[in-house]
Amino acid sequence: MTELLRDRRARVGGAVALVLIAWAIAAALLPEGMPTGVIVQGLVIGSLNGLTAMGLVLIYRSTRIINFAQAEIGALAAAVAIVMVTGWHLSYWIALPSGLLVAVATGAWVDAVVVRRFFTAPRLILTVATVGLAQVLGAGELWLPTAFAKLRPLTFFHSPFTGKFNLYPFVFHGDDIIAIVVVPLVVAGLAWFMTRSDTGTAVRAAADSNERALLLGIPVRRLSRVTWMIAAGLSGIGSMLSAPILGPHLGVLAGPTALLAPLAAAVIG
Repeated sequence: MTELLRDRRARVGGAVALVLIAWAIAAALLPEGMPTGVIVQGLVIGSLNGLTAMGLVLIYRSTRIINFAQAEIGALAAAVAIVMVTGWHLSYWIALPSGLLVAVATGAWVDAVVVRRFFTAPRLILTVATVGLAQVLGAGELWLPTAFAKLRPLTFFHSPFTGKFNLYPFVFHGDDIIAIVVVPLVVAGLAWFMTRSDTGTAVRAAADSNERALLLGIPVRRLSRVTWMIAAGLSGIGSMLSAPILGPHLGVLAGPTALLAPLAAAVIG
């Protein structure tokens, strides 16, 4: 365990060092240097991608697959929030928890309908199943706004915050501020759950070795559902917070390349 922690800290430290070196080189070579606004914008977008990446890692550690439907699960939650805010004119603070509920319920449904059915199948088959699942969820993402609110499939929505601040060359609005505040809280909550709660400890034990966890009496299949629900919730939060900043998720149109940024973050982390 100590060696694992040291290895993880070394990787994180190496990634931070590379970022700082790249920042210094860009600041020295670019005509206008590397403005603070660019760094903050990168942190905002990167942290939102990081939530999806954490979900990818949780699923990979639990089932040893890359979940190609990870982004679409979150996008479905964002589509629900868009319908509620833009189409039904409900409060932003009602839409966000509702979207999160949809994401968590989708994660539980995926585990019950897809993962359980292929629980003992080769990992490649389950991975391919997530590709098909991504297409189904992506279709739902495009269909929901039109069916329930007569909106265009890729409609924007924004938070009720009107505050803003300038960091050259960008202007940061309320949507960015919410992301800056919420993402660290979500990460801290997940860290506490995984390290301090009995369920989180059991999830980590099952991720290290399913066979050993079963011998210890840990309900691995039940924990699989918990893991999928958490991963789906993370993706839902990331998508709902990024939709006002970057626009609705286009994964169903872009295909697996939409996961490139979260996958890169997952590999580095």
